[in-house]
Amino acid sequence: MKRLNCFFYSVGDVCKTNSKNLPLVIQEHINKYLDQNSKEQSLCAWNALEQLLQTKCRLSLQDLDISFTKNGKPVSQKIFFSLSHTKMHYAVCISNKPCGIDIEEETEIKKAEQISKFVFGKATKMQSEFFKEWTKHEATAKLLDVATTSVKNQDISQIYYSFFSKNDAQICIASTSNKKPIKV
Repeated sequence: MKRLNCFFYSVGDVCKTNSKNLPLVIQEHINKYLDQNSKEQSLCAWNALEQLLQTKCRLSLQDLDISFTKNGKPVSQKIFFSLSHTKMHYAVCISNKPCGIDIEEETEIKKAEQISKFVFGKATKMQSEFFKEWTKHEATAKLLDVATTSVKNQDISQIYYSFFSKNDAQICIASTSNKKPIKV
């Protein structure tokens, strides 16, 4: 794999299986979610990752020997990947370089300017700008495997960002690769 690959679907497009087909460590991770909607979204993202691995890498989740870091990031020694889900959307990316992905559904945020100043260290005036910064922030946290509260203290000079939107959702991929992602 020479380029970062991005895979995106909305919930329901590929989520036709249940968690019993997934490795036990992933089933346990999914079951940690308290509400059913989050469990279903997570399941959809993991199933999307399984499909992407099969079609682009001829691998399965079983092949990856996935574990979770102390911050909850799923990792494998064989490939870099990241998952995200929100309300009615999920996104997955795989790469031969470290990567992080985030997807957020755009909704009205009260006090967006104050929140962004506190979280990002700079104020954003428009909702779309807020969600672009928010997804960048979250994707960076996933890439670096750090808490979101410590992102603004990290050196991000060697991180490359790609931004996408689908319907009412903003997506950001953070990577150590300067190659543009391929949407699958």
